[in-house]
Formats: sequence, C-alpha cells, structure tokens
Amino acid sequence: MSPVYKPAIEKFGEKWTQPGNIVTNGAYTLKDWVVNERIVMERNPHYWDNAKTVINTVTWLPTSSEVTYVNRYRSGELDMTYNQLPIELFQKLKKRDPQRAAR
Repeated sequence: MSPVYKPAIEKFGEKWTQPGNIVTNGAYTLKDWVVNERIVMERNPHYWDNAKTVINTVTWLPTSSEVTYVNRYRSGELDMTYNQLPIELFQKLKKRDPQRAAR
C-alpha cells in the first residue's frame, strides 16, 4: 500500500497513473508505461538527493515465467530481478557468474 495524491486523482480520474499525471516523491518519475510490456522511469530532478542518484533511466520488464526471467538475465536483457527466482535457480546462476549474482 502506498499513499496517493488525492488532488491528482480528482483531476485525472482513472488516468491519474499515466505519465505526467502521477505524483511521486522518489528518485524516479514515470516516463512510460505499456501494460504487461514495460515501465520506464527517469531520474527525478526534484528529488531531494538527486546528486547521488547515478542511474538516469530504469526500465522494468514484467515477466510471468521464471524460465523467461533466467533467459533474459543470461542474455543480458535484464540487469537484475526482484524476488522472481526460486533459490535453486539463483544458486545455479551464482555458480556460473558469482560477480553478477547477489542477494
């Protein structure tokens, strides 16, 4: 659960989550969102600690299959995965590439 900015919901209705409408206060703002394909966030110049935000763009690629996550990771399409791999797959990846695999 996260807090939401009520005036944005009142102003934009169902479209309050679209880029340019959504109000955020973190290091990144929503740039693009294609449902079930990608979410692109860019560095928020108004973030209080923006000088220490070193990644300019973050792209999240939703994937429903653990096998697809592993294949995308191995091919270099993904830099990280968040709680998407069973421990057995993680351990195999860590053996193959200990520099990249971290918990």
